[in-house]
Amino acid sequence: MSKPSTKVLIDGVKHVRHNWQILVKVLHSWKQTTAFAGNTLEFILADETGVEIAASCKRNQISRLQRELPVGEWKTIDMFAVLGISGQYRPTTHRYKLSFSEETMITKCQVLSDDHYHSLASYDDLRKIDEKKNFFLKDVIGQVVDLDGIQTVQARGKDEQRVQFRCDASGDDVACCLWGRFAEQLDQVFQDNNNEIVICLIRFAKITFFRGEVQVSNAFDASIVAINPKLEEAIELKEKILANDLPLALIEKREEKKLTKKQKQDWDEIPVRAISEILEATEVESCKIICSIESIDTDWG
Repeated sequence: MSKPSTKVLIDGVKHVRHNWQILVKVLHSWKQTTAFAGNTLEFILADETGVEIAASCKRNQISRLQRELPVGEWKTIDMFAVLGISGQYRPTTHRYKLSFSEETMITKCQVLSDDHYHSLASYDDLRKIDEKKNFFLKDVIGQVVDLDGIQTVQARGKDEQRVQFRCDASGDDVACCLWGRFAEQLDQVFQDNNNEIVICLIRFAKITFFRGEVQVSNAFDASIVAINPKLEEAIELKEKILANDLPLALIEKREEKKLTKKQKQDWDEIPVRAISEILEATEVESCKIICSIESIDTDWG
């Protein structure tokens, strides 16, 4: 007869046993396909102390766990494997990851907290990240400024929508880039926008380095993007911007803060340039290059 599960907080789980019981809130879930693991369902969970941990299940458990672990609800989870975690762009800083199987039992749990468990990174902290030790996804919030028009570019072997902008927090800003449905979501907001302040929250954002500076981006479906979220942090930032009478900027020099947006660019009309031409360029413009790939920076397979 198996031993009963031991009830612990997330920091109490160890990889030497499977019979743990945790009470957690489901913060996020998404489907993922990698060459190593195949089709999986990924989760980010938090306990009542705010400690977060990643979890996943294989293809044969996806339908069941999608039903039993809806985002935003508290659940009791019994029986799961505890594995080590490594690699870039980990959704939490926890050293372990949970693996759910057919033995994993999910039951109802009382609501332990209404907290969303955000952990917002300061822009200064983002700039201090060591590129060689850039392992973790971050939560970032700011006012959308210097917004480029949505572009269609080649990525991962297919056409992808992309939009570039900067997130501003009371005069300090950081470069941002959203891909896919998140790019379309932000672009649509500005098409409907009536010169109002737009606040963007990117949860579980990937931090990369582009043209010598930090850039915040979505890590495909592992990220959550919320535009003008009804959160205390977003409301406080918007009130601070209004109190300081900071004007909204979309493209011109940040000192001028003009209420305009760059036009969309047709991928087929963008000229092809040689790498030598790009290195010698003295003006900023869009271009395409035809080249062989020397190496690939992998992200989620």
